[in-house]
Parts: sequence; structure tokens; C-alpha cells
Amino acid sequence: MIPLSDDSAMQWGEHKDKRLGDVPPAYLMWLWEQRWLREYRQLYAYIEARLPKIREAVAQQDATKGVADSAGGPLETYEDYLKHYRGF
Repeated sequence: MIPLSDDSAMQWGEHKDKRLGDVPPAYLMWLWEQRWLREYRQLYAYIEARLPKIREAVAQQDATKGVADSAGGPLETYEDYLKHYRGF
């Protein structure tokens, strides 16, 4: 398995084709909280390796902007994600 880097492209979702380094930390944190992410080992490992930095960025954003979790918490499966965000 080839590890992902900040220059790797996001493979799906609302940030598809963006560099992973350009994906908002809040989105990466939300992904990390999803149980189904573990099925995507490369992305899981990428986020896990950067988790302290991602958490710090999200905490700063929350403190300055009062950002709330738009998903309302973890979703169980990728299919739940599609239903919630894409209407499938």
C-alpha cells in the first residue's frame, strides 16, 4: 500500500480531486469520526498520522468561528453519508 501525502488527491466526497493538504481540517476530522473510514486504509492512515495537527487546527477554527459539526455526529456507513449529503 502506497501511503498518501499532502499532494495526493482526495478520491471522493465534496473535496474530490483537491490535494489532501488543501482539504479543510474540519472535514478530515469529521471523516476520522466516521466508522466506515476504516475501510479506506490509506486515507485512514493519512489522517491518523496528522491527527494532532488536524485537531489543533479544528480547535482554533472552533474558537474563532464557533463552527459546529454540520453532520450532527458520526454516520455509520458510507451509504449513510451518501444519503445524508447526496440524497441517494
